[in-house]
Amino acid sequence: MTTSTTTGSLPGPHKAAILLLGLDEQVATEILRHLPPAQLRQLLPLVDELALDAGAQLDQVFGEFADLMARPSLPPSGSDYMRRLAAAAIGEAEVQRLLQPAEAAPDPREALRSARTQTLAEMLADEHPQVAAVILTQLSRDQAAKVLLALPAAVQSDLIGRIGELEELPAGALETASEVLARALAESGVQPAASSEFDGTAFAAGLLNEITPADSDRLLEALTTERAQLVPKLREAMFTFEDLGRLDKRQVGLLMREVPGDALRQALRQASESLRELFLGSVSQRVAAEIRDDLANMPPVRLSEIEKAQRTVVDTALQMAAEGRLQLPSNGAAEALL
Repeated sequence: MTTSTTTGSLPGPHKAAILLLGLDEQVATEILRHLPPAQLRQLLPLVDELALDAGAQLDQVFGEFADLMARPSLPPSGSDYMRRLAAAAIGEAEVQRLLQPAEAAPDPREALRSARTQTLAEMLADEHPQVAAVILTQLSRDQAAKVLLALPAAVQSDLIGRIGELEELPAGALETASEVLARALAESGVQPAASSEFDGTAFAAGLLNEITPADSDRLLEALTTERAQLVPKLREAMFTFEDLGRLDKRQVGLLMREVPGDALRQALRQASESLRELFLGSVSQRVAAEIRDDLANMPPVRLSEIEKAQRTVVDTALQMAAEGRLQLPSNGAAEALL
């Protein structure tokens, strides 16, 4: 049975069959060569169903085909098509290599942190002091302290002063670094797009606490010449709330009588277990039980509020020591504050 109708009502496979019958034999053969077997099996029986005595059908199919070819279109599988194009252009082996998952680049900061102390000190000695100071802040405090002491004595106090005065990490300071360090820091993301806040005083105080009291006193003394205003801030930052853990129970009891109760409870919320037990062991069991109950039921507060309360306790201790009413633990920082 044959079908005589307009192409508008013909299914797609019927139109394909008409098109193939109207093409040059070589062209039609090439098209059939690229058809999947399933589509080829579908097309072959359709030829017997077509009415080929009407040339209008053929004209309409070719016209519709020409319109479709004139419109921009995307292949059914864009990734497969692009891969075939790439393979034809650069070869299948190169395409395979490009498509391999990229290995994670090692963190350049780890190279700095794993470098020998003397090697890193020699590299920093060739940098601008401000750049060297910023780079030291990217190391752990114990490593930075070792690198600092490996530098010439004249450089050490200058770097401590520069670090102590940092309130932000300036992006531009790293631009003048040597090629090796600049690349390592930039690739690792240490160099920010914009300046970021930084507590240089606390970091510098941490470095001074990492080295011996004799070395820290020497550096602080050297700073009094050019950065006298920084020295008290560093000395204060070197004595922390946790340093109170080296007081004896009698001294802690005296301190607790002078600190407002609310400030003391806030300060103890983030204290180490050993320091909290020292404070609670310096009062009666009844008072200790009350404080424990208060700590368990206090509402959440900002960390900055807790740090402020801890600073209040430390300032009270320093004031009492200055008045001779408290004997602070004998570390270089505490003694220098009196």
